[in-house]
Amino acid sequence: MIYISTSCVKAKTIKEAVNTLLSKGFKNIELSGGTEYYPDLENDLYIIKQNTNVNFLLHNYFPPPKSHFVLNLASLNDEIYDKSIEQYKRALDLSNRLDSKKFGLHAGFLIDPRINELGKSINNQIMYDRSKSIDRFCSGVELLSSYTSETEIYVENNVFSDANKKIFQSNPFLFTDYEGYKELSKNLEFKVLLDVAHLKVSCKSLSISFIDELNKLASIADYIHISDNDALSDSNQYLSKESQMYEALSNINFDEKILTLEIYENFEKIIKSYDLLSKTN
Repeated sequence: MIYISTSCVKAKTIKEAVNTLLSKGFKNIELSGGTEYYPDLENDLYIIKQNTNVNFLLHNYFPPPKSHFVLNLASLNDEIYDKSIEQYKRALDLSNRLDSKKFGLHAGFLIDPRINELGKSINNQIMYDRSKSIDRFCSGVELLSSYTSETEIYVENNVFSDANKKIFQSNPFLFTDYEGYKELSKNLEFKVLLDVAHLKVSCKSLSISFIDELNKLASIADYIHISDNDALSDSNQYLSKESQMYEALSNINFDEKILTLEIYENFEKIIKSYDLLSKTN
């Protein structure tokens, strides 16, 4: 099944983003970041769900909080960690209300980025102790898993960009590749949300084979985010038939997997990507 992320649509409210996707014929919609909080947000989504045959999934920074901040379950800053827990609980409550059975959250960071640094180069910071941050992240995921019996929690791989490689002495993000997956797996049993575009960028920065890493992680993931980029930054480009990404994905068995397109281009390119992905699915 192929979903389209609401992050593909430039809209102030989630109601507007969802209605735009519905008007284009998409019935599987992943609710993600990019829109603003408003009081009737959850009721609007519930009404849309009741009146259409839409299928919703929620992802990481949705629903948007009243005041923006950077979610980080690996933070050793108690205020950020506690706010992250409460934000994710709200997402799980809404997932339950919308009958959404999967929720993907990002693996944690050894730093606390600012809002304006997300997706860009991050200012150099003293990194948290890795083992302590891993322990905190694992405890957070276990706490959230015990909070809900209705929704499966997935952990998404982070992106380690070329810009951040130039700033930090070592990788400040948890779970950017297969070794990072194994590192977390020593302390936590979890399901993988594989973002192939994140992986492509991280592999370039880490000087490891994207194809090898993709094949290993895709074999254990049943939920996958898809877009393309130049391997230097996560630019959410469309899927081209001539691209390395399409060739690599063509060799993956997508049976029984949930796929989400996260493409920040026009609808013509989104639809082309959807059609291409449908042929490999």
